[in-house]
Amino acid sequence: MNKQLGVIVVDYKSMKETCSYIKLFCEKVIDYQDVVFVIVDNSVQDKNYNIVFDEFCFDGKCQNFSTTYAECKTIYRFKYNGCMIFALQNKENSGYARANNLGVDFIIKSEKINVPFFLISNNDILLMDKLRISNYLKAFEKDNKIAAVGPKIIDINGKVGQSPRKKLPIWKLLILYNINLIFSNRLKKYVNDIVYNADKGTYYWVMGCFLIVDTKKFYEVGMFDNSSFLYSEEMILSERLAQKGYSMYYDSDISVFHNHGKTINQAIRTNTNVKMLYNSHRLCCTKYRSASKLLILVSDLIFKIYELQFEFKTLLRKCCRSF
Repeated sequence: MNKQLGVIVVDYKSMKETCSYIKLFCEKVIDYQDVVFVIVDNSVQDKNYNIVFDEFCFDGKCQNFSTTYAECKTIYRFKYNGCMIFALQNKENSGYARANNLGVDFIIKSEKINVPFFLISNNDILLMDKLRISNYLKAFEKDNKIAAVGPKIIDINGKVGQSPRKKLPIWKLLILYNINLIFSNRLKKYVNDIVYNADKGTYYWVMGCFLIVDTKKFYEVGMFDNSSFLYSEEMILSERLAQKGYSMYYDSDISVFHNHGKTINQAIRTNTNVKMLYNSHRLCCTKYRSASKLLILVSDLIFKIYELQFEFKTLLRKCCRSF
């Protein structure tokens, strides 16, 4: 079996965490020594990008590439613990989907490295025990229609319940979801798409915080949709995969810990998060699920009501604090 594995980590103003995660990965993964890491820095800050240089260039084994590749401003190559690390500095914050695509494209097309599988990973994943990547690949070997595999996700409180997900009707994903926002999540149980106590098997989509994809199939469907910026990339990917007859697989025998939303919540205010999530849902329903123009119009109107409500509450809180 080809032991080469590509690992893509998109960073936004959390480079120390990214570097620590790569070091932890090298320590915990015991059956893949020939790993190619690609860090895609979306922060557009030299000080964030320079942290990689400080962390991995201690032995002098680093190279700078002069490049015009895609959106990249600068690329460095490092060696750490026998693994290759590429650090790509974006010219702009291109979003999560596009940044991951950039990392995959760089390895396959620019460096021409044959990587049969890519791991799309967050930097807030905690690997508590030794991990065998080969365990993830068993699903691919059993069923050639499987294009992506995700593990059981456990939060830092020990709770299981982020993956896998079921397919919600369009009206729930857009209309009822936005009404739920207006009522401060009091209707959450009606729009909850999590499958609790799930057995291993194929599902509509699985969480992308630690997602292994078959490179060939990932490329065949056009990778992630560059039109999305943040959130629900996996849901949209599942639709793209389904168009080609592929599916996502949830393996409950494998688990990782996820400090969910840590780095995102540090950098983005809550209402911006909500708007980006709605835009991703809207993209998925219009582009891949044939949502009607009337339904989209109504959902946009309801979301606008939520935004006005949020702005009013924010203003009210500021006025109360001033007295």
